[in-house]
Amino acid sequence: MAINIISYLTGEFTDSEILHMVNQKLSSKKINKHFLKDFCNQLFCDGLIVYKSLKNNYELLDRENNYLNMYPNKNKFTDEFLKKLMNKHITVIGCGGLGSNLLEQLFRIGVQNYTIVDFDKVEPENLANQAIFTSKDINKSKVDVIKKFGKTVNPAININNISLKVDQTNINQVIAGTDFVFSCADYPSIKNVSLLVSNECLKKGVPHIVGGGYSGHEASLGTMVIPKKTFTWKDYLETSKLGRNKNQEIIPPVVNMSFLPIIKIIAAIQINEFFKLFNNNDNLLLINSFNEFDMNLYQIRKTMIRKESTE
Repeated sequence: MAINIISYLTGEFTDSEILHMVNQKLSSKKINKHFLKDFCNQLFCDGLIVYKSLKNNYELLDRENNYLNMYPNKNKFTDEFLKKLMNKHITVIGCGGLGSNLLEQLFRIGVQNYTIVDFDKVEPENLANQAIFTSKDINKSKVDVIKKFGKTVNPAININNISLKVDQTNINQVIAGTDFVFSCADYPSIKNVSLLVSNECLKKGVPHIVGGGYSGHEASLGTMVIPKKTFTWKDYLETSKLGRNKNQEIIPPVVNMSFLPIIKIIAAIQINEFFKLFNNNDNLLLINSFNEFDMNLYQIRKTMIRKESTE
């Protein structure tokens, strides 16, 4: 039966035509439209077929395009710009709470080319705050699961999945050839891995967002660094040594804090800033400052970065 169905999956026939032709060849038990739909969906999820309506990635984005073209700024998101943006190469380092939620949203808005990096496997506690993963994925490589998921959302997606711990010996390889980096890793610490990633991005002239996360404070949106145009992560670390503004409340650290709505807010804001950057929007929220989101008041607290001697 399966061979009979597959022989008609050429893109020339409608579902109704395939159903009719297959049932003509079956002498006894016939199939119905629900069986055909489930069968084709399984082939699609396994990457064996592509629905004809999904061959043009840009056609998937009609609603997103309509929203972006109404964006309230002087730089409209033209069709040409959106097509160019879809072909940018994005690197996401760390595929836990923030990284997985970033990737799910990026997959669904049409960005096609990725390098994703994480050394971890899916654990039961990840299901509470990390996107994409299910109970069926426990003990599987995070980057392998994410790659398979991305292909089910959009078969046009290209993903280079790398399972390793990012360090000084491999960061050059990880970032090579990318257009933008989201640093979401927290090993050995957000501060240290952000400095490692940011320093390499600066060498290569790659814009990036570092310092985002949610462990130890309500919600850190991080800072966006544009080489040769903004302050850097190192500048922020120097600023933080000087102390915050007197009127700024410091959120007390909380161990193992996690709340999925906060993570999704961080991911959404970072992606929106990524879009604004590549559309030459000069109203960027995350540059030259470190930003935290207060979930209770729905306000963003900013620590302005400045170069100043600590002596």
